[in-house]
Amino acid sequence: MTRYFLGAAAGAGLTLACAAALVAQPVIGEATLDVSRLDGQTVPVVFSLSRPAADAAPAATAVWVFAKFQNAAGGWQDVRWAADGHSIRSEGGATDLIARPATGSFFIPGLFLEPADGEAPSGSWTVELLWDFSTSQIDMPEGGYPLLVIGIDMVLIPEGQFTVGDGRDSEETSTLIGPDDGPLMIDSEDEITVGEGEDLDYAPSDYGGDRAGPIPIAYPKGYGAFYVMRRELTEGQYAAFLSTLSGRGLASRDITTNPAYRESGGTIRVGDTITVDQPERPASFITWADAIGWTAWAGLRPMTELEFEKIARGPDAYGVEAILGGRWERVVTLGTPEGRSFTGSHGLGFVDELAQPFTFLNADWPGPMALGSGFRGGFGLDTFTTAGNRVYGAYDATYGGENEGFRAVRTAPEGADQP
Repeated sequence: MTRYFLGAAAGAGLTLACAAALVAQPVIGEATLDVSRLDGQTVPVVFSLSRPAADAAPAATAVWVFAKFQNAAGGWQDVRWAADGHSIRSEGGATDLIARPATGSFFIPGLFLEPADGEAPSGSWTVELLWDFSTSQIDMPEGGYPLLVIGIDMVLIPEGQFTVGDGRDSEETSTLIGPDDGPLMIDSEDEITVGEGEDLDYAPSDYGGDRAGPIPIAYPKGYGAFYVMRRELTEGQYAAFLSTLSGRGLASRDITTNPAYRESGGTIRVGDTITVDQPERPASFITWADAIGWTAWAGLRPMTELEFEKIARGPDAYGVEAILGGRWERVVTLGTPEGRSFTGSHGLGFVDELAQPFTFLNADWPGPMALGSGFRGGFGLDTFTTAGNRVYGAYDATYGGENEGFRAVRTAPEGADQP
């Protein structure tokens, strides 16, 4: 399995050591600060990026790039990017890429590097992204800062209508039901009424939800374009998160303290340094609290039930891997008031002292106790591997196990789904 590789770029500037060199972890790499081009507000962050053609990525694949720097006190802070001025140079016959800054936040916590012409991305590139350090209200010292650059494979799910549910005659447990007793067409982000005879209904189950509503306009329904992680959260990606934490934050998010983690084959080790033997391995024993902590740190957001169904029912699942038949996917449920209050706010790239999202910044998210979350997908029984089954759609489990996975999403910037 291959992914984007980030590495040190050649050229002028100060090469900074990656503080979390995780045994060739492919989504973390060194970068160069070109301090010769510092203008008092921005400085170029330069790195190399490559993807083998053999990876067979979907044409809609992008890489979400974000970064952290180690401040003078030894703590890690988020890098905030300029709105423009970024450049990507293709090497040889590589696909042309463009940098599309994220929108919808107070500042820019990350950028999407995506194909300019709709082709599947492959080749090698030299990337120069402008760090707007003035937004962090810091000065850039002559020697720069230790820098950590992270890239995550994402797939663009285009704007458009789709159906959810399998109808009243279905044997799927707690499947969604439209007004004509068949599937429901989602053709806008408008409010959806819930209940017998309304826009949407679903069969009762112990963990399916309260069958109440409405589902507000602000709840992300999947009609609008969004990016989703192509693969589940990996041990390497989670270890990178841990490597930027300390004290109570590290203790709170350390999944390796669960004895079952090591027994199940987990390879992250937490000591004086954070190491991981199998960075590509899907992360296990991730609780909802762990998941939202990582998501806020990465500048992403949780996925809703309706977004899950759009992906799962799309053509070849849009190239998103193991969305069905893999592990249970943690989602924001439509089956409880706490889930329906989700408005799709994004993480801003930083967390509180317990490595959780700041409550006042992401007040719409289901909190660490998981109320408002649920599970979709899963495996073990044939019925669980279908798109419509939501027997645990509102199951607010606080624990993490070997069979629960996670992947985050981000609402697409305007125009992202246009050629």
